[in-house]
Amino acid sequence: MASRCLGCGTANPEQQCPTCRSAGINPPGRFCGQECFKAHWKSHKTDVHKKFDLAKANKGWVLTTTTKGDDTQKPKPGQIITMGYRGYLLNGNTFDANENFETLIGVGQLIQGWDEGVLEMGLGEKATMLCTSDAGYGAYGYPPEIPPAATLLFDLELKSIKDAPQSHSHGHSHSHGGQPCTGHSH
Repeated sequence: MASRCLGCGTANPEQQCPTCRSAGINPPGRFCGQECFKAHWKSHKTDVHKKFDLAKANKGWVLTTTTKGDDTQKPKPGQIITMGYRGYLLNGNTFDANENFETLIGVGQLIQGWDEGVLEMGLGEKATMLCTSDAGYGAYGYPPEIPPAATLLFDLELKSIKDAPQSHSHGHSHSHGGQPCTGHSH
């Protein structure tokens, strides 16, 4: 059976709702354009709000596994990880992406959601993370890409884990408009 746009009913819409996907709604809502997405967003009163409530109860973030990894190999605070990720807002706009982001994990150099949530991922795991502003960029956001008090979604893949050398004191940060992105928190 063909999927339909949840805004206008058009058959086989191209775009998936990132919020449905993050909230584990299967199949995720589909829409054909921004106006239809706005109409679809109004339907997010129950399932997504439950995820937000769960995220708030869980220090501001929730992780939904999409591809299971090796749970016997999880990063520990102070190790170096390599992640592939895409960060986007609830409206679907991507604000940052990197296929091979290398950084120290669990030592306060990243936004809270990443610093805590990635420690729960197994090597090779793919997941979607929902971060409330409390576990992301806070009340101020990270203008102009991340508005104040923004809830963020991340598609994540834990690609590697290794011990940090003794002389390694700073994680490698990627740039985001000339400034660190996930390495910067308010």
